[in-house]
Amino acid sequence: MLFEHKWLYLSILMKILATIFAFSLLTAVKLSAAPIVPDSVGKAFLAASDSLKAASYTPVVLSYTFGQQSSANGSLRATRYIKAPAMIVPAGVTPDLLAQNDSLKAERLLQMRSDSSKAAEFAQKAGEYLHYDTISNKKEKLAAENEAISYTMKALHFYSRCDDTTGLRTSFDILAKVYRSEKKYTQAKWFILQSNTMSRIKNDVPNIITSLLLLASIKTDIKDYNLAMRDLNEAMKLADSSREPKTAAMVQLGYVMLYNNMKNYSKADIALKRYNFINDSIQHSSDAKLAAVADSVQHKKKFYLTTSRRSSKTSSSKKIALL
Repeated sequence: MLFEHKWLYLSILMKILATIFAFSLLTAVKLSAAPIVPDSVGKAFLAASDSLKAASYTPVVLSYTFGQQSSANGSLRATRYIKAPAMIVPAGVTPDLLAQNDSLKAERLLQMRSDSSKAAEFAQKAGEYLHYDTISNKKEKLAAENEAISYTMKALHFYSRCDDTTGLRTSFDILAKVYRSEKKYTQAKWFILQSNTMSRIKNDVPNIITSLLLLASIKTDIKDYNLAMRDLNEAMKLADSSREPKTAAMVQLGYVMLYNNMKNYSKADIALKRYNFINDSIQHSSDAKLAAVADSVQHKKKFYLTTSRRSSKTSSSKKIALL
């Protein structure tokens, strides 16, 4: 029995010794794997580095110098692994695919520049034919209108390719005007509605009003007076909220045209008086601003002349005193 107890105690002692040996060996391995870092590196830096967790790590070489070291001793270098910002790349994407993507982006940019240049070229050519209102000959006028439509359509195509919304809206406006002059009201109405929709998306109030005025004119031409009145009323509200007198005058002129077509001449006369009143107010305001600027310039000129005279008198008196 005593012999069995001795073997039990001996086995327990062996397990304890084995545990101590394993713990010592693990500690030695950790110490040997620790990087060589000078004391000048703050513990806070090391703690922050050790706390970084990432999917991938990048070795960074940190250089340190202890005291006054000679060039023969050199400097101690320690390598430590810190977290690098991981680039989110889909699985299976290779450097070749990334390079190909960059190349496609560059080609797309060049294509957009080319499309923008072509759109501007066609828009300029279309502008050369927009003087058709001054042509008295019907055949020549019709030819100019068709050329304006043709070149504007080409410009519209390239504006669409390069996502130029301003160019698109301008092209829609031009096409609506030309088609209206040709009395092709269905096409004119369609294009001005595109312009109006685009202006609303961009919350471009001035161009919303402009498109509403043209839309009201088209509806007036086809005797759709109720809808034309609705467009003018909306344009008037927007003009009042934007506080633009010139825009308000344009809306009043739209009312004049509408009431004249409706043969409601009394209301047309009231709208015309409002139009003239707004224009007179604009003119008076402009004249007052010009007069204020002229007075300011005259005042500055007088102040300069007075100051120069005083300085010349002072300098001449000093010269006399010196004599």
